[in-house]
Amino acid sequence: MKIDTHVHTVYGSFSEKYCSHRTGGLEVLDSAVEKGLDAVVLMDKFLPLESYDYVSSQNDSGLKVFLGQEVMCPECHVGVIPRSLDFIPFEPTSSVDEVLSSDQELVFILFHPLFVWDFAEERADPIGFDGVELYNAQVPAVFSSRNIMRTYETFKGFRGFSNPFFGLTAGSDNHDSKLSGLHTVFPEISSQQELFEAVKQGKFYPVSKTIPFYRTQQNVSMIADYFSVKFK
Repeated sequence: MKIDTHVHTVYGSFSEKYCSHRTGGLEVLDSAVEKGLDAVVLMDKFLPLESYDYVSSQNDSGLKVFLGQEVMCPECHVGVIPRSLDFIPFEPTSSVDEVLSSDQELVFILFHPLFVWDFAEERADPIGFDGVELYNAQVPAVFSSRNIMRTYETFKGFRGFSNPFFGLTAGSDNHDSKLSGLHTVFPEISSQQELFEAVKQGKFYPVSKTIPFYRTQQNVSMIADYFSVKFK
């Protein structure tokens, strides 16, 4: 199942301070359909519940829409996925300790770690993130191709999985209405709770056909074969 795990809409993510473009949630769904995706995780920063409620209520695209929130912690940005829709959003600039120590049932993805190396290398493993974003469409391709190996080497074993792509995600982090096509592959998921459980268990891997590292390090069929066993 192809899921873009880092999607924004105008309803809860952007102000003039953070983005010069704006997008509505339904336009994002149209773009997701064009890219052949099966679902999106809305990661709006400011009004995640309002965004999710609007987009999911108006959704007639056939896509599944899941709830999340990107929290702009001073130390790093964290993608939060709750187990249920009874989610109490964080203040957009909460500290990473406030987020990761919450008593809510949540899973956490470290977003665009290429920008926060001092924090990521020092604390990602002991803090216990459930995933790390390997591919982000807002990171320039040339920059990514030079630095992907560092992400790969740093995080390939942080969850203790034998496959280095276990626990890594890919998402658009879109700043307009167009998604990139980057996505994370999951087993078939039909509910918010199932998404939570899949992230908790590490049942996902990233897909990008545009970044050289991906094509040369391990091809699509090899990854798919590996995870067809792990997903059972």
